[in-house]
Amino acid sequence: MAGQTKQQAVAALERAVNSAARKLHAEKALRRGVIAFRTGNEENDRFMLKADASGAAIDRGPAAGQPLIEVMGDPARISAILSGRREARKLFLLGGIRVRGDMAYLSELGMKLGILDEPLV
Repeated sequence: MAGQTKQQAVAALERAVNSAARKLHAEKALRRGVIAFRTGNEENDRFMLKADASGAAIDRGPAAGQPLIEVMGDPARISAILSGRREARKLFLLGGIRVRGDMAYLSELGMKLGILDEPLV
């Protein structure tokens, strides 16, 4: 996050998530449900991408049920992965981000976005 505040990094991540969501919705790859992003330990360090048949949107409200995928880590790193500036698999293996949930779905999304060269599972 060199040169930017955490708040700026989270805002950049939200823009990257929205951009990815538009692409995935157009390709009909998003499933109905929630992908949660946790960028810290506080409640306000979390947001969700809620997807349904009409599209996807960022929501900062309380989570309703278990997310399909949860991505945890530094917002600048996650944003760099989504924008293609950092290699997703390498950063994950180095411990730069953590994920849990439906890994096959995450793999599918990563392939559609072009941030994975081959499936995770």
